[in-house]
Amino acid sequence: MSIRSAANQLKHKDFMGAESMHRFRPGRVQSCELSGSIVASFTFEGEPWDARVLDVSSTGLGLESVSAACVPGASLSDLTLTYDGTSIWSGAGEVIYQIGEPTSRVGIRLTSGLFEVSELSYRNVLRNSDASVAIDLTMRAAASLPDAWRARVADVHHLLQAARSHFDACENELSQLGTERLEREPALIRAFYDSWAPKYRSIFTELYELSKGFDHKQIELASHYAERHLYPLLKGCPLHSRSHDKPSGYAGDYQTMLLCSGPDYLAGSLYERFLYRVARNYTMVKTVPARQRAMGTVIAEVAATTRGRKKVVSIASGPAVEIQEFVRTMAPTPIQFVLVDQDEVALAYANDKITAAILANPRLGDEVEVECLHLSVRQLMKPETDELLASIARLSGANLIYSAGLFDYLPDNVAQKLLMRLYDLVGSGGRLLVGNLRETPDTTWLLDYVLNWPLVYRTRESMESLASVLKPTPRTLRINFDGTERCLFWDVERPG
Repeated sequence: MSIRSAANQLKHKDFMGAESMHRFRPGRVQSCELSGSIVASFTFEGEPWDARVLDVSSTGLGLESVSAACVPGASLSDLTLTYDGTSIWSGAGEVIYQIGEPTSRVGIRLTSGLFEVSELSYRNVLRNSDASVAIDLTMRAAASLPDAWRARVADVHHLLQAARSHFDACENELSQLGTERLEREPALIRAFYDSWAPKYRSIFTELYELSKGFDHKQIELASHYAERHLYPLLKGCPLHSRSHDKPSGYAGDYQTMLLCSGPDYLAGSLYERFLYRVARNYTMVKTVPARQRAMGTVIAEVAATTRGRKKVVSIASGPAVEIQEFVRTMAPTPIQFVLVDQDEVALAYANDKITAAILANPRLGDEVEVECLHLSVRQLMKPETDELLASIARLSGANLIYSAGLFDYLPDNVAQKLLMRLYDLVGSGGRLLVGNLRETPDTTWLLDYVLNWPLVYRTRESMESLASVLKPTPRTLRINFDGTERCLFWDVERPG
């Protein structure tokens, strides 16, 4: 091969194997890749200009066109790049091209130094990081929320941290005891709880009062702030975590209700078992078994005073614990239970448990019947198919229709319409029993601001007002309480 032919080949192939010559272009970051805004500010012909940056590299940037006078060769003095309002580069540049409509664009070469593209990437990552979110949330809360409110949230945080530190230390001591641990642990939890809990509950009550008067934006900000500071210290408890995370897609599912009155939690750490005791002692959590007992009492009254075969309908039945308890001890009497719920899994659970309770009571024989209907509130109020109409007809003429927690989620207009609908389904001389929670300072604030579990609370007066439209006029209409006096019941008797 001649020297000339070898030189000709080198023009088209470098020593690394490239097939042809090419121009190197530094890596660029597109503005669409950034979560924040990047802007170029500069002085041109004595006037200040701001332009949105379309992309940027270490040696230049592309801008939205701001002036037809920015022709190639024009110098831009005092060129500054800002990302989310923070200066990240300053120097000078030169226009190297301009593209007109429809995609107006100006190309700038940086003439006074390179731009560190990696710093922009770092800033973009930081902007989306947990630390940046925490900083932003802290500053917005400091500007918009009362100092006393934020101080009390901090106090709850410190109380929970103190409890965790205490039980972590106790965990190490108890680990040396072997089987004796099982005997000592409950007393250890009770002793600490009795000293700690009054302070914890009193702060929630203060926060409930301090949160009154917040506007919509403050409520949203306060909820983010409280959740971020407190939920990480509460989520080890199954009742706190299930209430917050809502694995069924909605709050208050049947497993959450079971946790409100279930056995001691034996999994997790000592601190997490302590938290479960804390959760089960919230006033509103104690209301769950209390209202179950109240409903069970009414079921027993209807069963004892109604002649012939009874029909008892539970709307949004959930686990139907009150029916399970009643069936275990009831005297033989012909009765049909109809369970209505939007959750098929809840219906299956309740059906299995009630069936087991029936089998465990040998006196009953074939006296008790259980039927499950998979219906939502919307379907109950507006049945759009013959199948739905037939299902709802099976509820008609009931001796008792009752519901525990459904109305806690319904605005007034929907609650009133559903109340009228259920009243229409009650048979002559039958009863309608519907529960609704009232605000409870030591629990309401936690549900609203930390666990994202908003409820519609009502008073005796508001419940009387909603029931005033019932026709025909009820024989009796009472607003009763459960044992905790935190759940109110419409107790309505239809004329015979």
